Amino acid sequence: MPILDIQPDPYPKDRPTMNTPLVSLSKITLTHGHAWLLAISLTILSLTELHAQSVEPAGFGTNTPDEETVMLEAFEVRSFRTSIQDSIDLKREASSIVDAVQTEDIGKLPDISIAESLARLPGVTAGRVRGNASELNIRGMGGDFGITLLNGREQTSPWSSRQIDFSQYPDELLTGAVVHKSPTASLIAGGLSGTVNMTTIDPLSFDSSRLITGVRVSYSELGAESRDADSWGYRANFSYIDQLSDGVLGYAVGYARLEQPNVASGPAFWGYANPAIDLNGDGELDALSWGAGLNSRGGTEIRDGYMGVVKWRPSDRLELSFDVMISQFDNQDAARSVWIGSAEATNSAGDPNAYSDVTISNGAAVAGTVQRTNPWWGLNFQTVNQDNSIEDDLQNLGLSAVYRFENFQLNADVSYSRSERSSEFFGVYAQPYDLSSGSPLADTNLVYTFDITDAAAGVPSISVNKDLQDQDTNLIYRMEGWQGDNEDELVSGRIDGHWHLDGGWIDSLQAGVDISSRTKVFRNASYLPYISPVPIPSGEAFNFSLVGAGSRFDELPAFLGFDARSVALELFSPIEYTISDSQASSNWVIDEEALGAFVQANFGGEIAGRSFEGNIGLRGVKTEIESSSARLVNGALDTGAYVVTNEYDDLLPSLNLSWQLTDQRKLRLAAAKVMARPPIDSLGSGVQRWGINDFGGNPELDPFRADQVDLSFEHYFRRGGAVAVTGFHKELNSFIFQSQVPNEVGGTFTQPANGTGGEVQGVEFAATIPFEQISDSLSGWGLSANYTIADSSVSWQTPWSVTEFDLPGLSRDVVNAVLWYDRGGFSSRISYRNRASFVSYGPNAASNDLTFTKGETIIDFEASYTFGPQSPLRGTRVMFQINNLTDEPYRTFSGVAERIGTYETYGTRYFLGVRYER
Repeated sequence: MPILDIQPDPYPKDRPTMNTPLVSLSKITLTHGHAWLLAISLTILSLTELHAQSVEPAGFGTNTPDEETVMLEAFEVRSFRTSIQDSIDLKREASSIVDAVQTEDIGKLPDISIAESLARLPGVTAGRVRGNASELNIRGMGGDFGITLLNGREQTSPWSSRQIDFSQYPDELLTGAVVHKSPTASLIAGGLSGTVNMTTIDPLSFDSSRLITGVRVSYSELGAESRDADSWGYRANFSYIDQLSDGVLGYAVGYARLEQPNVASGPAFWGYANPAIDLNGDGELDALSWGAGLNSRGGTEIRDGYMGVVKWRPSDRLELSFDVMISQFDNQDAARSVWIGSAEATNSAGDPNAYSDVTISNGAAVAGTVQRTNPWWGLNFQTVNQDNSIEDDLQNLGLSAVYRFENFQLNADVSYSRSERSSEFFGVYAQPYDLSSGSPLADTNLVYTFDITDAAAGVPSISVNKDLQDQDTNLIYRMEGWQGDNEDELVSGRIDGHWHLDGGWIDSLQAGVDISSRTKVFRNASYLPYISPVPIPSGEAFNFSLVGAGSRFDELPAFLGFDARSVALELFSPIEYTISDSQASSNWVIDEEALGAFVQANFGGEIAGRSFEGNIGLRGVKTEIESSSARLVNGALDTGAYVVTNEYDDLLPSLNLSWQLTDQRKLRLAAAKVMARPPIDSLGSGVQRWGINDFGGNPELDPFRADQVDLSFEHYFRRGGAVAVTGFHKELNSFIFQSQVPNEVGGTFTQPANGTGGEVQGVEFAATIPFEQISDSLSGWGLSANYTIADSSVSWQTPWSVTEFDLPGLSRDVVNAVLWYDRGGFSSRISYRNRASFVSYGPNAASNDLTFTKGETIIDFEASYTFGPQSPLRGTRVMFQINNLTDEPYRTFSGVAERIGTYETYGTRYFLGVRYER
């Protein structure tokens, strides 16, 4: 009897589909400068492609679907089209509903982070951090609802939450990622929205050694305008894959380095009194922003990534594998700001002259003048210079073993994941002073004028009546120093078996257990001194204004800049960080133990001449939590740690079923109970009491839980490509929100709590269409597109009201499209991503307002040429790329569009590079 070669489901080496984008590109609007640059690039690269066709052997530039891979002397040319089709084939053969981004080789993923590639899949969107896609939402649900794996193993996070920072994982060291949208019992629990599994290379999947190296130089438009950032950066990578002892032993090593400017600029408006003040004397209360900030950030990001894999297969029965990935991330930047505060408090004394020329739109002030008329409180201006440092260290190690018997396969796996973040922030504050009395007194003759009537564009006009560049009157009076550490450590193990059964509808049975132990620590300390007002030290100050694209921020005031760290060391030394009583009650240690067990039956057969297949299973999970912190009562710290324990159990049945309706059509049905553990930063046991009101975390939270159903129809074209329609519905049986309830002393207790839930539903449309389906004359052209429409509803309840709103992170409409040309070594694509506005945060406790992120459109472009097997430069690929072609800003608003929040721009980035493989 032959020995089985069964790959267990829990380590998804299946690499399902790259279902990317279908929408008209007529909505794309390019700036004049970008348009001609794009046109020139396309023209040059098109001429290169025509020349290549003239010198390459017949047939090389005219691939048919069966000729996408060309072999010559063990040299392989794999096209973009081939990778798409491979992903479609993998989706077709998957046992559950999945989508994927995949490449056969490392170093070929085109984006800055894996999150940007995944954000082109149906139902997947990305949140931008520092201009990079770092956070993923699956079907409108944020990172706290999902789980992320590397080679099937759960990952830790450098943030205080469970959310993964995908920018930590170098694209150059990954072969792709799979998004599991319907679970199987064999898959690790925790992915209520979905499960993302990133994969590294398998050295024994190659027949020979492989050397891969590349470098890309980058240019940042915004970095070129920033005093604190360089305009240039680069990415470099090196990988080597080899096999020894006739393929018995294989190994792969890789290194990738990223160095790029970290730049962001724009104004922000803070919160709104909702409604609090009659600003225009019409007897109606109006909302007014509490204040505004003019913010610029510039610095450098450096990431070093290391990868190693060793795989040993001494026989057909035994296979051992060890892999390691390390990522070290260093972000240094200077943040320069003007803070205009307490605008809403100016009229506390009822002075009718405090506000003038006010324009009200939809209940909010969108233009006007605020004047401080009270000497004791109200409007204030501060110039803030910060020096920020963040260092992340990610380590992942895994060891797995497979042993195959006659009809049974045993799998074992142990892994270790650790993330650590160390951060330090220096902020030095100056404000205008009145020197007329001979000694500095805080200037109270302040006037602030704003105009944000252009809510659609979101570009404001702000002016103040003080010269914020005057070194004689803008004096330093305090600093803030913060130091924080996050440590997240996870040890896990798993053992399972896979039995093959002969005869009947049950093809095989799987069963196994897994265990994990996680410890997450959050600490922060501070140094917050005040001094008598003094001028900025001689030689330190310089004039500073917000950088921006063109004249975008030309109506914002300039101010003084200086090196915050050197000034702090000169004026505020010695700098000694201490943990205040308030901080002690917000620091915490969380220990989480999880035990899981599953059984799964994989079945298949025929009914009426048509095949069906699928799996049905049950997973049980037991989770135990221990949370340790401190309590603060009326400003006094309780001695000793306050420890709270909690545990909960979940039984999670799942079903995946697919019918082969025709040779080209497949219908899938999936149903399951799913869960996601509570956000880990909500589990702190610390409690603070101020007066009669308490504030704290909640270690006794139950997880998010839901029942879900998916239905998918897929059609696969005979000449490549596919279309798919997938409907999904999730019934949230529990939801976690910020609750306010009465406490025992007559006040309120604000903490996370479990609510009754809500629902999420939607439809995903996806298509990949090679245009040769339409005409052979269009061979090489294609379109990958998807459109997701979704809806949700959850409730926010306080002692005073109930608010219905969408899940944070859910855009009702998401469109992705990639128009590509891939032929004869030439490859070009333009990518379009559009998502509608979405709720960023739940209701504000003070105003009950929702914070929204405005919808955005991101356009990227890439063109490359790979020299063919007859060229002296064979194995070489040259590439040109533009990210965020139209410099789309990041914008937020509070409650309604007129209440503008953040307006931040990151600039367009250009890349020119070369990749070599042999």
